[in-house]
Amino acid sequence: MKKRFVARRPSPAMLVAVIALVSSLTGGAVAATLIDTGDIKKGAVTKKKLHKNAVNSKKVKNKTLKAKDFADGQLEQGVQGIQGLQGEKGEKGDTGARGPSDLYSASRSAFVASPATISVDVPAGSYLVVAKVSPFNASGATSQGSCNIFAPDPTKADTAFTERVTNNFEGTPVALNAAIAPSDTTTVSLTCSGGGLTYGRMQLQVLQVETLH
Repeated sequence: MKKRFVARRPSPAMLVAVIALVSSLTGGAVAATLIDTGDIKKGAVTKKKLHKNAVNSKKVKNKTLKAKDFADGQLEQGVQGIQGLQGEKGEKGDTGARGPSDLYSASRSAFVASPATISVDVPAGSYLVVAKVSPFNASGATSQGSCNIFAPDPTKADTAFTERVTNNFEGTPVALNAAIAPSDTTTVSLTCSGGGLTYGRMQLQVLQVETLH
């Protein structure tokens, strides 16, 4: 008569003993297959728990690191690229309106007898006129003369020169100014005369401005 064998359910202690025996015989290989990502609590593996040099090139997925992941100076600077072609020259822009800075001038350094005149032609516009001249007395007696800026609007011209010039003496330079606004091309002049004086170092400057106030 044959004996029947009945399989008994292993006790918990027996299961622990078997697992321990398998681990001792196979090392950590079996244990590694028994633990997956689901067994690790989120955030449980921290930087401090990683062994030094545990993460190497084989553990990093290719083309996943970025330049900001490396310390300064770790990445070599690339070779400078070839300079691009020069762009096409742009078209010339339209000529703008004439600005308010045109200057017209005339001068004469030599001393000449009265009436001594210098002049300059200016187009229509608004102008400031500045003039300067030195009188000289060689007539043998104290004398005086006058100088005027002549422009289209004489009410805006400045007349000045009342200084008495003694014999053989060059008087103080005379300064004059005016503001004019001719509506067409006109002549602006500086004229000095009277007293038997000669006049030199004459300067006349007419500066265009945007507006007159």
